[in-house]
Amino acid sequence: MRIGKRGPSQAETVIKAIIRKIVQRCQEKGAALSETLVGFMVKSVVLDPEANFSVERTLTQPDVDRLIDTCTKRLTETKSSRLETIKMQVYFDMNYTSRTEFIGEHRRVIRSRLVTTVNEICESRALSREELQNLYRRIVAYILLESGLGSPTDMAIVRETTTALQSVFPPQELGTFLEFSKREKERHLAELTRIVSGIRLFNKKNGTGSSRGIEDLPIIIQDAINPSLIEVEAERQNAQKLAEHYTAIIMSDTFDPAAENMDKIHDALYNIAQWEVFLRIIYNELVKSSHQVDTLTEKLNAAFECIQNAVQQRTAVPTNQVYPLFIKLSELWTFFQEEIVLLSVFQNIRQNAKEFIKQHEILFPWPVIRKLTAGMSVKRMDEYLVDAEAGGRINPSTGKDSADKDDITWVYPETLTQNMKIESMTFRFRSFCPLMLAKYGLLIPGSAKIGMLSHDDGFYVFSSAEAAKIFTADIAGYLNKISAQARVSTELINLVQLQRQFQNLAQHEGFGSGSGQRLQQDTACQTDCHILPPTQDKDYEWNEWEMRRKALKLANLRKCVTHSTQTVLSNFRRENETQVYLPKENDSQTKEESYTNAPKKNVYYAGLRGDTSKNAFKQWDITDYRGVDPN
Repeated sequence: MRIGKRGPSQAETVIKAIIRKIVQRCQEKGAALSETLVGFMVKSVVLDPEANFSVERTLTQPDVDRLIDTCTKRLTETKSSRLETIKMQVYFDMNYTSRTEFIGEHRRVIRSRLVTTVNEICESRALSREELQNLYRRIVAYILLESGLGSPTDMAIVRETTTALQSVFPPQELGTFLEFSKREKERHLAELTRIVSGIRLFNKKNGTGSSRGIEDLPIIIQDAINPSLIEVEAERQNAQKLAEHYTAIIMSDTFDPAAENMDKIHDALYNIAQWEVFLRIIYNELVKSSHQVDTLTEKLNAAFECIQNAVQQRTAVPTNQVYPLFIKLSELWTFFQEEIVLLSVFQNIRQNAKEFIKQHEILFPWPVIRKLTAGMSVKRMDEYLVDAEAGGRINPSTGKDSADKDDITWVYPETLTQNMKIESMTFRFRSFCPLMLAKYGLLIPGSAKIGMLSHDDGFYVFSSAEAAKIFTADIAGYLNKISAQARVSTELINLVQLQRQFQNLAQHEGFGSGSGQRLQQDTACQTDCHILPPTQDKDYEWNEWEMRRKALKLANLRKCVTHSTQTVLSNFRRENETQVYLPKENDSQTKEESYTNAPKKNVYYAGLRGDTSKNAFKQWDITDYRGVDPN
């Protein structure tokens, strides 16, 4: 189906317009659907032979209208297990990813929430005492928000965090902190957060600090994982039990394959099988989380013990010895917090995906299933594996007389190398028997213990040696039957991992251009790790504007001239010297030596007491004037 004579970009624009039109039509009918789901349905309709859309035929306007009507009709069906399966696959594909990507996204969200606080701290130009105090409080709030060890609105937690921060970064060092570049400030904040968090965790462990805001995550996670494992396993067993009953109905000789309910039973089988596959994935993730928590708990206890040995009975410990231990302790605690996030994500995915299996209770409730399977022998999935092993191993010469004999290799568990294990191998069709899938559309598990077929860079497992013999007689024919069946039941593409066969239609451009050429291919390369010794250039600068600023600074220096001048004040800053004549000792002599000596005055008074008459007071001068020259 080609969209006129347009280029890939124009074809993509037309397809997006078709998807938006379908979304609008569905909204008018009360169904709010995502463009991703609608795009998947468009591909499904194009692949369906009953829809009569040819990949090589040019898409006309009547074809566009018919495509929109067909997709809208299928997307608005109320009792369709096939539609619910496609919705489940799209939901799981959009919400589930690897643990690394989940954690990376969680860290990006935290950084985005704290970017305003970080900018306020790094761009602060505090000068006064009050401004410095506000800056210090912002740093404390950032540490609490980034570490997740309490709320910055709880004053008890704030005081405890402030005390821990003051022991590492006293307020007197804010001046030095303000002189750092923005990158150095961010690195310093991250390091302070780790150290302070480690101190608080260690104080809580020793009982010297408050436990407010710090929960016992190892115990909480284990208490949450164990019931979740039991619940998920129970749901998986129920789903597998329901799939076993659907399988028994389809394989029954008394059931008419052309009956109207047969297609609905097939759709219901694929729906519950897809649900069981997703539950198995979530169960494996929970098992990984359980093992990860056990490993982290051991490392956490070892970290506490190392710090205890380093600080016990010591009044002072070198920072270069104890700070790395606090940082490691904080990082381990962060891993526990991330496991809590992963557990919450997996639980939300499982709860939301349950909405897509409710059609079973409407179309085929348990009383109806029991009535349909009355008198039938319902085999469990593990019984198929037991019967396969009981039937004997596959003969190594099986398929050697077929047209594909040069590309047929049989591998057995004992012939695998030490680096290869059955549990770590990936089998085609998600380990289902390809013969049962091609002939009956059934999802019967294959056993790797009876032998594995290596063909066209893939491994296949079978439900019996006889099934392997029949399949290898016409491998291409049976693979084409599976592809044809997947064109009718599009949900099989994701269910049994047929993306490789439909790679040309995996993107919008694939069926928009109609070229039929593969746009991707699997390649591999190997490079040496760390060919050159690691070097760190201290002058390296990644910011283009910073390099421009330095270049302009160097350019301006070329036009600068050094000037000097002398001022009055600068004269006193020189080293001056002077020479003087020291004073001489002089004396002189007069012609005559002389001196004077005044007489000592002696005067006596009488009549001061007693007689009070006028002439009673008398004065006598008895001074000796004999040595005085009268001239």
